[in-house]
Amino acid sequence: MRERNLKHRCARAVFTTILAASLALSSTGFTVLAEEADGTENSTQAPVQEETQTPTPDADTSSTDDAEIPENLPSNDIEGQEEQPSSDEVQNQEEQPAAAQRNAAPAAVSAQNEQHELRLVYGDSALADEDAFILLIMGDGFKADEQEKFFTESKNTSEYVMATSPYDEFQDTVKIYALSVVSNESGAKGDSALTYEEAQADKRDTYFSSSYYTSGMQRLLSIGNEGREKANTLKNKYLPAADFNVIIVNATTYGGSGGSVCVASLNNESLEMMLHELGHTIAGLSDEYYAGDSYAGEFDNMTAESDPAKVKWAKYIGKNGVGVYEYDNGGDGWYRPHENCKMRFLGKRYEFCEVCKDSLRRAFCKNSNVTHMQFQTYAEVLRESEDPLDMKQYFILRKGSAETIGSDPDVANDLTLTFYDADGNNSTSDTPTKRGSYQVKASFAGNNTYDSCELTTSYTLDYPDIISLQADSKVYDGKPVDIKCTVDYAKEYLTKIHYTGQIPYSTTPEQTNTYDSDTAPITPGTYTAAVTAYDKSSNEIIGQASVEYTIKFKTTALADNNTGNYLGAQSYYNNQNIVFVGEGFTAAEQDKFEAIAKKYYDYFRNTEPYKEANLYFNYHTVEVISNDSGISKPGATKDTYFGLSVNANGKIQPTDLSTGAAMYLGNNQITSYYKGAIVIVNDDSVKGGARVDNKRVTLYAGPNEEGMKYAATEFMNYYAGSPEGTDWMKDDASKDAARTQMLKKVYYFWSGYSYAPVMSRAYNETFIENGSPIDLAPYFHTYINGIEVKDVSYNMTYFENKDGNLGEELTGAPSKAGSYFAKADLVPDEGKKTKKVTLDGQTHTLPIARGITPYTIQTKAVDKTALNNEITNAKTKLADESKYTQDTADALKKALAAAEKVSAQDDATQEEVDNALSNLKKAIQGLKEKTPDKATSTITSNGDKNVPHITVEGIFSDNAALNVKKIPASDDTYKKLKAKVASGMKILGAYDLTISGEAKGPFTITFDVGKDYNGRKAIVYHMLDNGEIESKETVVKDGKVVITVDSLSPFMVTVSEKSGTAKTAAKTGDHAPVIPMLLVCILAGGAVVFTVKKKKWS
Repeated sequence: MRERNLKHRCARAVFTTILAASLALSSTGFTVLAEEADGTENSTQAPVQEETQTPTPDADTSSTDDAEIPENLPSNDIEGQEEQPSSDEVQNQEEQPAAAQRNAAPAAVSAQNEQHELRLVYGDSALADEDAFILLIMGDGFKADEQEKFFTESKNTSEYVMATSPYDEFQDTVKIYALSVVSNESGAKGDSALTYEEAQADKRDTYFSSSYYTSGMQRLLSIGNEGREKANTLKNKYLPAADFNVIIVNATTYGGSGGSVCVASLNNESLEMMLHELGHTIAGLSDEYYAGDSYAGEFDNMTAESDPAKVKWAKYIGKNGVGVYEYDNGGDGWYRPHENCKMRFLGKRYEFCEVCKDSLRRAFCKNSNVTHMQFQTYAEVLRESEDPLDMKQYFILRKGSAETIGSDPDVANDLTLTFYDADGNNSTSDTPTKRGSYQVKASFAGNNTYDSCELTTSYTLDYPDIISLQADSKVYDGKPVDIKCTVDYAKEYLTKIHYTGQIPYSTTPEQTNTYDSDTAPITPGTYTAAVTAYDKSSNEIIGQASVEYTIKFKTTALADNNTGNYLGAQSYYNNQNIVFVGEGFTAAEQDKFEAIAKKYYDYFRNTEPYKEANLYFNYHTVEVISNDSGISKPGATKDTYFGLSVNANGKIQPTDLSTGAAMYLGNNQITSYYKGAIVIVNDDSVKGGARVDNKRVTLYAGPNEEGMKYAATEFMNYYAGSPEGTDWMKDDASKDAARTQMLKKVYYFWSGYSYAPVMSRAYNETFIENGSPIDLAPYFHTYINGIEVKDVSYNMTYFENKDGNLGEELTGAPSKAGSYFAKADLVPDEGKKTKKVTLDGQTHTLPIARGITPYTIQTKAVDKTALNNEITNAKTKLADESKYTQDTADALKKALAAAEKVSAQDDATQEEVDNALSNLKKAIQGLKEKTPDKATSTITSNGDKNVPHITVEGIFSDNAALNVKKIPASDDTYKKLKAKVASGMKILGAYDLTISGEAKGPFTITFDVGKDYNGRKAIVYHMLDNGEIESKETVVKDGKVVITVDSLSPFMVTVSEKSGTAKTAAKTGDHAPVIPMLLVCILAGGAVVFTVKKKKWS
């Protein structure tokens, strides 16, 4: 199933392998559990093969035949598991009676057993049961009045399964029965439980005792040993010819398991889960996601061989995506045949790969007495040639365990081939040799091993093999894949490439976009490049070939704390995965997205309780490309990847499709064990985020700190099951409750093992250099389900702190001042790889775990008391932020953020603390209260007799004063203003106006230029704050030039040239305007008039 884990290996799909403690292994040794189906399956367990997995020397194998034991752990270390069947019991459960020995018909239902009605819900009733492949479906949690519902669900399940390839090839072989079983109560234990404890308290009375939270995993829905025995008893009594039992549970919560009995709920994805689980149960297939080293082994679809020429599926390579692909999630050195098989991902879009299909075909035949014929060319392309092909070699005969090909001498003479054209006409016994499409009818007469049978199929003879193609898959870089093509042709030729492909987008709802173009694709997807070669002179086709390749999403691990050195340090155990994706970031803005995602990552890991649990969190990014930048708003639609929009209030509006797309990216591009996807929207104006809970959590937030806080808050609310908007940061009690939830989330119980995290908050402690080594062991703690474990010890290792990373390992605990890391390894019991502890009267078995913390030794104690007090003071001030001017409030916010960062910094020096305190005090002292709006007033200059007379009308504080400063002609500002002066205009003066105090516009400015200029055109040039220059044109009236502006900055006053009095007035000392620049600090205040005394314009 999805990616294996000891526990949630089938963590995304729907069924997962059930562990040793929960389900009997199938004949191949699997039990499987799947996680929610977002397109992937994460089975919790993968198969354990006795023939390939050797128990450790001290293992008690008699108690673990049906168990999957975590890697490297001796099985006698296991405590607290459910009762396990003995080796004999497992063998009896898994052995299937030979078809010839099976009873021919189901036993009649007696009057005493009316509650066990047997119905054929799929298949040919005329086919004898001893010859058929039979599935027997039984129900759990269906009361007497719900039996018709059970039969309906059984029929729906059967039809869905049989419409899937390769089941659809065996419609003449498969029979599916439904046997009614009455339960006293509906549902299953724990079907609505939020915790393991709640599930344990659920005493639901159902026939097979189905239960969620098996071995501690919520989605692991199983029926236990007793339930399996009951199922086998019913099978033996009512349908002994059945090959496999299937239990459908009357609950809609996602869950299921595989093994000797396949179990599934009625969740919407349960049908896909059923198919995946039956792959384990029927064909013994491995999961194609990695579940852990203990579950790795040689299976039909899993191998340690990497050479394409040597792998067991070599002959399939190149057919429908089959290749040799290394497992991810810690599966280095193990290989699967496909990237998108149903044994890895769930969903209609994911078929069984060709390798798994053939394994299922063999299983169907092995468990039936019907002879089947199959046409199988594997990856070979059939081509025209002078000599006819031996087409019999492509026909496979199977019955029971017997298998042969049509060219085998034992059957070749009894196999007759008749060929037809593409429409089924013009029959001939001669094998075609020319290019084209044909039909062939294979008729087998029968022999002592195989019955007579027929098969009609189609095939194509392609052009000669003269084209060689190579296309290397790559990570998205905005460029198409380079198709390397060579044509073995003596004459001149031309080639044409056509591209088709699939671009998966969303998991739930499922959506895949198709690609069909002569233009090479550049976006992530799976593509086929089909090359056609033409003779240049005749333009006739001389050859065709195709090649498959993939463009992968670009992903980055900001932090990956998974390691094979500790059992719990995997995504399927303790480690939580958060995935960042971007909305409204164009191809040119991906660096911007990565930078914002890095800020998100820093915010999370420096915010409690994420900080304390930092070692148990992985953070990843996935880059997706939007055609437009930003997000759609009312009246303005943009073409973005997720198609998000905001409402009139600026709140993000997610859709089912956008959430499905985010889930696909987290699930299929990072890991099916991811816990949450955070969609960062490229728009600072976003006013509100959004949260969507389903199988995981999807959060939508803006690119700023407000968005980061929202995401961190809501992710924790999701963990706690709290509604959106719950403020767990509001007080210490709420923070403590959130921390407890975090401790519970990074703890994992699975099949008798308590994967307990080791954590420390030593980074908050003050350590003073005293000449002796400082032991950090007392500062580490181990937690089981949020409760600290006592009586444990640690092996300590110390490292230098090199730019926030582990540096050189030290010989022991340091004593000198500096920044360091301490690593604590849980000490196991002597001779063991686990530690047994007792908590609240219960014994727990803890695999080895580790904790790491940064810390600082100071030369002297750094006193942050005053800084922290001032931080509190600043927050109090900002609680009534509206009373202060925006600029001074923003300055305080900036200083406060810097102070809080220093306060939280473990290795902050006293100098840094003092500087932060000083800056914060200055910002508080700089707060200016807004001036209440008053009636408009006029204010005059400050009495400087060296400047002309100017008045400014606006709203001013009581103590406001106008300052006028002449701008010299040599100043750059003067020159820029002068450059804008129109021809024919005379410059009267250039001045800056500033106001001491607070002012609020708009402002009406009156320049007294003298009556000699009356009637002349006047133009005032005004330099704005952004450097642009606007002009205000008017006419001099009563000796005054009057303009209105929104802000005050440099002005230059000009009037039209006119002979006579204008110059005289200037020379005789008449009023001249002053063009001041006002630096405005908007503050509430009364209106006052500035009047500048008369002075010559110069």
